[in-house]
Amino acid sequence: LFYICFQTRHYKIVFNFNYKGINNMTNINKAIDKIYIKTLQDNIRRSLKHNKSKEQHMELAPIGYKSIRDENNKIDIIVDSKQASIIMKLFRAYATEQYTIKQVFELARSLGLVNQQGNAVSEHCVNNILKNPFYYGKIRINNQLMPHKYQTFIEKSLFDRVQEVMDSRRIKK
Repeated sequence: LFYICFQTRHYKIVFNFNYKGINNMTNINKAIDKIYIKTLQDNIRRSLKHNKSKEQHMELAPIGYKSIRDENNKIDIIVDSKQASIIMKLFRAYATEQYTIKQVFELARSLGLVNQQGNAVSEHCVNNILKNPFYYGKIRINNQLMPHKYQTFIEKSLFDRVQEVMDSRRIKK
């Protein structure tokens, strides 16, 4: 019977080895794997927290925006004016309550809205666009809305109106 203790900045893992032979190596490998995973998780959390404090977006630019490199070779997000004008039309159409999601989807296809890969958007994608707070200036991180530094093209009042229409049409169980 012997113990092995691994410790990082935030984690301490202690293993009790009762077995002889190959089982000990298996347990040591498991311990190393656990430390590696916990260290990766810690690094990701720290990176997200740092970027959140700088109001930076960490994912692909939403439809209606383009990712570009600035003069310092850092990724920046700018408005794609062609796509943005289509998205504004979709928000306005849905806010009138005269269009269903399916009809807004068909409108998006007819106006030529495409995803980041250049393919026509799906109905699910249009639904996500209408729910995305990024368009009015907020980014969702860990279920919290945080302000971002990028240009917006949807007014908060229009976004809120679309959410009201969506809520009113949601099937109640």
